[in-house]
Amino acid sequence: MTQIGKVDEVKGTIFAIDAGGAYVDITAKSKVYLALQQTHIHKIKSVEEAGIIHCLREEFVIISENEADDTLILSLRSIQYDLMWECCRQSLIYSLDYSPMCV
Repeated sequence: MTQIGKVDEVKGTIFAIDAGGAYVDITAKSKVYLALQQTHIHKIKSVEEAGIIHCLREEFVIISENEADDTLILSLRSIQYDLMWECCRQSLIYSLDYSPMCV
């Protein structure tokens, strides 16, 4: 498996779901797969638990490529981590800006 150096974000539509994840149409020539462990920051048992359903259109990050069959591997998890860190950063900035000064 090849790791993708630059973070590539793509929009795609879920067109099939199996026990291990979901297949996504991003209008690329290669197969595109969203593995179960890449659907959510929490450990879940099915893609449905993460809100992944047939025909869902979402933005994904390409995290790797399986050279054996040219499958691109997608992630929602990395986007969720980025959003979580941004919320933490904003909360910290807010708390520093509005905390009472100690004398």
